Amino acid sequence: MPKQILIAVLFILSTLNADAQDTKARVQAMFMDSTATVQFYRGRMNDINDVLITLGSDGREYKGIMKFFRSNAEFRVTGTVKGKTLHLIERDSFYSMTGKITGTIDNFEGIKADWINYDNSVGGKMHLIPYPTEPEYPTYCGDNKWIRIYSGKIGDEVVDFILSRGTNFQVEGLAYFQKQNRSYRVEGEITNYNRDIALKLRGNDYKDIGKISGKIDFKTDNIEATFTDLNARTFNSTIKKVETISMGCIEYADFISEMEVTYPKTRSIKFNEMLNGHIQDWLATARTYTRQYRGQFARPTAKMRASLRSYYWCDVDYYSDRIISGKATYTNTWENGYQGYAFNFDFKNNKTIELKDIFKEGTGYEAFIQKYVRTALKKRPFFTDPAFQVWLKKETFPYFTIRKEGINFISGFNAIFGEQNCTIPYSELKPYLKAESAINFLVIE
Repeated sequence: MPKQILIAVLFILSTLNADAQDTKARVQAMFMDSTATVQFYRGRMNDINDVLITLGSDGREYKGIMKFFRSNAEFRVTGTVKGKTLHLIERDSFYSMTGKITGTIDNFEGIKADWINYDNSVGGKMHLIPYPTEPEYPTYCGDNKWIRIYSGKIGDEVVDFILSRGTNFQVEGLAYFQKQNRSYRVEGEITNYNRDIALKLRGNDYKDIGKISGKIDFKTDNIEATFTDLNARTFNSTIKKVETISMGCIEYADFISEMEVTYPKTRSIKFNEMLNGHIQDWLATARTYTRQYRGQFARPTAKMRASLRSYYWCDVDYYSDRIISGKATYTNTWENGYQGYAFNFDFKNNKTIELKDIFKEGTGYEAFIQKYVRTALKKRPFFTDPAFQVWLKKETFPYFTIRKEGINFISGFNAIFGEQNCTIPYSELKPYLKAESAINFLVIE
């Protein structure tokens, strides 16, 4: 029997016998030398999916098993360690090469590496820390993600932040400058083991207004920050955490798929049920496609490794005891572009907020909104492109979110121009607004 076939058969048998033999023993059985050492490394792939690498060594070569916790999908890994440099080949149960892991390994930081599939078309990052014993259960994928409300002074102006920490240490949100009565988009990242944060602030017109660098206090979550404007002026600030919104998370990964959902969880059962209904519908569609795709093949091939990827996340534009407002976005690798919907919910009356709940009928508010948005977008950099002008004439801006300074109207996704939005101040909308509505307290402010 050829050597590769024999190895494949042995690996399949060891996989079938996984319940009867712990992972450490299975890895030790890969070596002729019974004194081979085995170490567990546990963490996440792409900061999403729970992964365990059980890695053994006899001093000459390294062999082991990589497993995704939620699906129990397993891969054989073999390779070398020179100094702290790690090189592993990932193989499936038929011993076909499906990927490569390259990075560093040590006793303190564990494995920090890049994963890439067999033809370099799909990649990711992993950070796995050493564990003394084999972990039995997956962690909660939302335990390192959050939505927080912050407030602090930049110069003499109070700035309110709503920030979301998502996948791969990315941070997004809004910064509302009270004196300017204007919100700016915030984008950045957290580094240095969640100690450091770097953010950029820009308007809807894509123009930057400055950047923030700072340190996050582990005990309070406050940010000791320095804001630098476009004239290189700096302002030191303590940006204090006001509130944290719970974050829900669903993740799954196996041989061919990777999926993550993140979403806000509130005290309102009805809002949570509404959001969960959307999420479950999306999950059902994604799972159906994955199942049908997998069913076309007798067995997965290396080309199929991590080929079906799907993501669903929520951006929150406003949150208070009265209202939550934001937009859900979802995408996958088998359809083009991004899709989504806006959510605006009134906690007091326990109901979704629609435009008809805010605006007076017969006032012509629809025409006013369309004219205002189209006029504003003529000042955007894209407007010089004839294709953008054609797209703008047809776009209806079907989504809206509530912000502190006004109502933000959002386009559908365009493959070239992305998602465009325009915030109309309450001062401009006031003639069209109802005397009583869920947003009146914002208009008065």
